[in-house]
Amino acid sequence: MQINYAIVFALVCSCISLSVQQSRPMPTPEQLSYQHMEIGAMISFDMYTFAPNSSINYVPSPEVFTPEGLDTDTWLVAAQAFHSKYAVLTAKHDVGFCLWPTQAPGYNYSIQYTSWGHGKRDIVREFISSCKKFGIKPAIYYSIATNFYKGVVYGRVVSNNTQEQQAYNELALFQLSELWSNYGDLVELWFDGGLIPVSEGGPDVAPLIEKLQPKAVAFNAPDRYQQCVRWIGNEDGIAYGPTWSTCDADTVCVNGGSGDPNANFWCPAECDTPLRGNGAHQWFWLPDGELYVKTIDQLHNEYIRSVGHNCNYLLNINPNQQGLVDAIDMQRYVEFGSILSAYNKENEIKSTSGHAYTIQLTFDEPTYVDHVIIQEDQSYGELVHNYTISARVNNAWTVLINNGSSIGHKKIDPFSPVLTQILQLQVTGAADIPYILRFAAYFVGPTEKYEMKGSL
Repeated sequence: MQINYAIVFALVCSCISLSVQQSRPMPTPEQLSYQHMEIGAMISFDMYTFAPNSSINYVPSPEVFTPEGLDTDTWLVAAQAFHSKYAVLTAKHDVGFCLWPTQAPGYNYSIQYTSWGHGKRDIVREFISSCKKFGIKPAIYYSIATNFYKGVVYGRVVSNNTQEQQAYNELALFQLSELWSNYGDLVELWFDGGLIPVSEGGPDVAPLIEKLQPKAVAFNAPDRYQQCVRWIGNEDGIAYGPTWSTCDADTVCVNGGSGDPNANFWCPAECDTPLRGNGAHQWFWLPDGELYVKTIDQLHNEYIRSVGHNCNYLLNINPNQQGLVDAIDMQRYVEFGSILSAYNKENEIKSTSGHAYTIQLTFDEPTYVDHVIIQEDQSYGELVHNYTISARVNNAWTVLINNGSSIGHKKIDPFSPVLTQILQLQVTGAADIPYILRFAAYFVGPTEKYEMKGSL
């Protein structure tokens, strides 16, 4: 019997490659889908909008809540303007006021206890309906960590009474069951401030997610929940360095900002930020908030340093006391959306892909380029650790990006315009042969200088 050693060798290599792949942390289909959405809107609307001085010592009456012109469609128009693919609504924020008519026993702090809409409106349902209308995936924010109405701060009742803590845990699970059962599939579940582990007296949330919303990713998820999303570590909308899709499962909520390419847990990062703020972060509408609306350059920079750094970007929308989006905010969302259009695939000069350490992109004639977008096929994991980008200029190679790192879902590298006919991506460090889904060239035109060349 004659042995075909070439076939045997190929099979052995295939088995080794499969074994290496299986040993790496891998995303779930839902996490991949989440990262592909890239941009979301955080809609911050709460009792804070009407009583900004709300606190553990001052819980305003439900009658304060009077958004007479409320129209959730306008919120989604704003979200759509800056290319949002998903939207997160603050169904219950810190004050404890519920934007839906919760049936939790003894809980008398929701829109059904207001004279607005004769107590018969359901803002969560209206929001979900608007999301469907505009083709934007809905997500829900529910803060377990803080509830002024129930005397809860940092996830614990102020009284420090064990029975009261257990009652609060049961309340949280009851209200989450309402939100996750009555409004259809949700793409993301947002837990601001995280969750106290069950071992330390917190509610057991993970089984409820798995039962009611198994396809949702969770921001600040329950301990070791597989479909997690982590916080980048600031509210500036920026990843300040290389950002990996993987991190250490034991420290994800404590030290998970940048992640770790050698870590054991797939948990991509999200960069949340308000549109308004002057040093401080203004999430809810204030009368003088329009004085502090971010500039287009600021928003553009945030996009480059969030989506362009392998993160999702979550930009805030803060409806006013009428329940509408202020005109100055809407104008800025539209302007920002126009800037983002320059990075659409249809505006690329040319792109290619490949399963290799070195990939070249050749143009038909010398062409000006000032941005490169690189994407890995993360269905194989995140493989690239380091890379360089070079351009062929005057018959010699010129390095445009030296020692770049962390591509993941998407890396955007801006640089000074260069006239070239060949661009080259060279992966200098990787866990395995990279799967480059896209290596694309762009000319966006004059932009703010991001000082990224050679360091990121």
